[in-house]
Amino acid sequence: MVGQQRLAVGIDFGGSGVKAAVVDVEGGVFVSERVRVPTPTPSVPAAVVDTMTRLVRRVERQVGATGLPVGVGIPGVVIDGVVKTAANIDAGWVDFRPRRSWAGC
Repeated sequence: MVGQQRLAVGIDFGGSGVKAAVVDVEGGVFVSERVRVPTPTPSVPAAVVDTMTRLVRRVERQVGATGLPVGVGIPGVVIDGVVKTAANIDAGWVDFRPRRSWAGC
């Protein structure tokens, strides 16, 4: 938490880009720059998780925070923490369990 704001990092993982920003979750506004980088090609889980990790660290530095909660939007269906479909991303995401891979993020 920086100041009196409740902060989190929001990540939008899409077929062409990965976007991230620190958000004031109570006010619903960005408190960092919104950063966008191209989705890795191929968009295999390991490459995308690495990209997301770098983005989280980058936007956290912008607000002088570390260890913020992270929310990720994935272009697919996630049931019980397991990706079940992969729309516009590598098929390697099917049956992937993101929570375990991002635990050290």
